[in-house]
Amino acid sequence: MIILFSCVLLGFLVIRFCVTLYNLITYPVLPNAANYTFNKSQNLLLSILIPARNEEKNIEKILQNLVELSDLEAINFEIIVLNDHSTDNTAQIITQFTAQNSKIKLVNGSPLPEGWLGKNWACHQLAEVGKGNFYLFLDADVQLSNGAISNSIARMHTYKLDLLSLFPQQQMHSFGEQQIVPLMHYLLLNLLPLRLVRTSTLPSLSAANGQFMLFNASIYRQYLFHKKVKNNVLDDVNIMRFAKESKLKTEVLLGNNQVFCRMYTSGSEAFKGFSKNLFLGFGKNAIGFQLYFLLIFWLWFPFWLWVDWRLSFLSFILIAMQSIFISILANQNSLRNLIYHPLQMILYTFIGLNSMYIHLTNQVEWKGRKV
Repeated sequence: MIILFSCVLLGFLVIRFCVTLYNLITYPVLPNAANYTFNKSQNLLLSILIPARNEEKNIEKILQNLVELSDLEAINFEIIVLNDHSTDNTAQIITQFTAQNSKIKLVNGSPLPEGWLGKNWACHQLAEVGKGNFYLFLDADVQLSNGAISNSIARMHTYKLDLLSLFPQQQMHSFGEQQIVPLMHYLLLNLLPLRLVRTSTLPSLSAANGQFMLFNASIYRQYLFHKKVKNNVLDDVNIMRFAKESKLKTEVLLGNNQVFCRMYTSGSEAFKGFSKNLFLGFGKNAIGFQLYFLLIFWLWFPFWLWVDWRLSFLSFILIAMQSIFISILANQNSLRNLIYHPLQMILYTFIGLNSMYIHLTNQVEWKGRKV
């Protein structure tokens, strides 16, 4: 029994290590399209679509960022922001920008219909207004560097993609953020070989990040992706899965040094945000969900007590290297993540339990709305 237990535990670690190593070797990061030239006379138009609900902390920053990029990027774009019934100063801040820049348009959201989730409905409305050849859905807490837009459009052209999603480089300032936010890349990069999202036709090999979703607009208008997932909290991943099932060309990459995001401003906010989605990522499979946490952390303690020291040493090395590889891929501090790894796994477990609880008891809320 101990031998079987050890083989299962080590086997799962080796698989995750190999996936992480594959990601490190293939390095799925959006490249700089240095050899790809754009000309504004090509009449390419990008619609940048931003859903905003109570985003007074972020909306000014992203709009200022995009206004500055409009003079630097070689692509024409319009900026459309949907005020999703905000109760703070979001609408006023957007209005100030629209008065100064004709590229920015404010849309006031319609009431939420039955059967829709708020963000999905907001994105659907934005798509109805956009006039571009490409639709770029951005969250209000995202920041883009000069070249991020051109490089993304170039990638779409080079591989004739219908959908490109980028995982932003996460910015973390508080201690709580540094414990919780790295878990997004940890989960992603040791379970999914990112390059296979483009090269494999299997819908199960799907991932996406709603913070940055770039569509071929004609394809979006044909499929109305957000309508397809109108009541799904995990809209980004399910849109990607639907696109792959529809035989569309898709890709997921890391947006290191080009796309940035500070998802949350505190540990408690991060805890609540990750709890909203984590259980859904496992298909609401409670048994598999709990087994995952046992295999990645808790079962190692009896393993280290029972087995030969050489196997214990091997497992320590693989776990440490996996953490370092993921940190390199995510452009995060490797030493900090390595030191914090045990605490991160403990917090990860509590987030998982909370996520399972709020979903099974139908208590999920986000930005003042029942989800």
